[in-house]
Amino acid sequence: MTVSSLLGELLRWIVIIVALVPTVQALGLERVSDLLTLLLGYLPNVVLAVVVVLLGAVFAQFARDIVVGASSSLGSTVSRTLGQVARWSILIFAVLAALSQLGVAQDLILTLFQGFVALVAIAGGLAFGLGGQEAAKDIIKKVREEVTEKK
Repeated sequence: MTVSSLLGELLRWIVIIVALVPTVQALGLERVSDLLTLLLGYLPNVVLAVVVVLLGAVFAQFARDIVVGASSSLGSTVSRTLGQVARWSILIFAVLAALSQLGVAQDLILTLFQGFVALVAIAGGLAFGLGGQEAAKDIIKKVREEVTEKK
């Protein structure tokens, strides 16, 4: 399904709902009319959520390409992995923002977002800590040697 066909289908349903509102009001179906009016009021949130996800997908692809290009000197496997991490991180944030725009379980989304940020922070700290053990040992060894020389 292309973007133009998706937008066309969305516009079709908007026209149908807008046409149904006065029709059901004329028939005296107040509850159905209220439901359709509620749907029309919610529609801008849906459109904005779709726009957020689409822009997030475009930006995620752009960021992936930049990260792959910038890290190509590290090797093709590492650069592709870093690119995918950047892409999926942005996509996850875009989907969470879209769900927040739709008003879907605000507390759950906030908890998921905080958990995701904590996960990235802890993973980064562990990777840096475990990956930098040798460098830290060398630095501590040099500092100890300098301190013992000064005594």
